[in-house]
Amino acid sequence: MTHHFYSDTFSHDGKEYDLTKVRILTRDEKAFLLPIRDLIWIFKYNKPDENRVFHAKLRYPLLVAKDKVGRWTVVDGLHRLERYRRRGINVIPVKLVNDEILRLTRVIHK
Repeated sequence: MTHHFYSDTFSHDGKEYDLTKVRILTRDEKAFLLPIRDLIWIFKYNKPDENRVFHAKLRYPLLVAKDKVGRWTVVDGLHRLERYRRRGINVIPVKLVNDEILRLTRVIHK
C-alpha cells in the first residue's frame, strides 16, 4: 500500500484508488477486530512519521484490504497502527475495504 504524498489517493496491488471515496463508501461498514500481528509486516516497507504517530486518533478504525497474496494490508491508518503497536495493543478495530469498493474507487488516468 503506497499513499501518494500530494493527493488523497493510494496504490494497492499496482492500481491507484481515491482514498476520499473509500472513506465515504466504508463509513457505514461495521468494524471488526483484527490481530495486530496480521498487519505489522507492513512496517518492513513503510516508515511512519513520528509526529503523525503522536497525533494519531485511535477512535477511528483502520481501513484494511487483502493484497493479491492474501495478506491484510492497511489502506488508511498506518500511523494509528504504529500507535496501537507502541501501546502494546494486540487486537485492533478495522473496517474491510472489499473488492467492490476498490472497483468503485479506482482512479483511471486518461
